[in-house]
Amino acid sequence: MKVTNDCEFCHLKGTDLSGQDFSGAKINISNFVGADLRGTIFVGANLSGSSFIGASLSGADLSGANLRDADFGQSYLIGTNLSGADLTGANFKAAVLDGADFSEAILCNTKMSNGDIDNSGC
Repeated sequence: MKVTNDCEFCHLKGTDLSGQDFSGAKINISNFVGADLRGTIFVGANLSGSSFIGASLSGADLSGANLRDADFGQSYLIGTNLSGADLTGANFKAAVLDGADFSEAILCNTKMSNGDIDNSGC
């Protein structure tokens, strides 16, 4: 199901949005803390400044998404597609990134799961 509503400052904490299609949506500065986002499609979506702390994004597609300053701390991104995403200033500290695809992603001042800062795309 394609979700067409845009939302800024949405409070989606702990919700089950698994498998939903948010392609191209503007859902920036929103709260996805602890949400179930497994298999969710966010292709080209604007999620800048959003918080995904402790969320499950395994198998999600965030390719080409604007994820500037997003917080993925302690989240699960196993097999997540982040190719071509803008991850400038994003935080992945203590996140599980097994098999995550970062190809062609913009990594600039991006905090990786081990706490190191990646500036390879600046």
